[in-house]
Amino acid sequence: MCVAWRPNDEWLLTCSLDMTARIWNVSTGTCKREIQLDAECNVGCWVDHGAAVILSTFDGVLLKIDSSSGQILQKKLLRCQDLVPIK
Repeated sequence: MCVAWRPNDEWLLTCSLDMTARIWNVSTGTCKREIQLDAECNVGCWVDHGAAVILSTFDGVLLKIDSSSGQILQKKLLRCQDLVPIK
């Protein structure tokens, strides 16, 4: 599980092993957006000044998601051999 503050400190991103990521309003404690994933989420962070989030799942997928609509903007599968040359 992971927690990340949005740059303006009004919103909080949580990633969970229940295959969801959630965006919370810190002032009210309410969930603004729940994002369903295909695998457990292990890392998340805010990008583009809070307009989007990057999520990483245990199956090696990186997702860039619009934080307002929840729409997937980009999806990339990362494999070890893409990061480190294997001989």
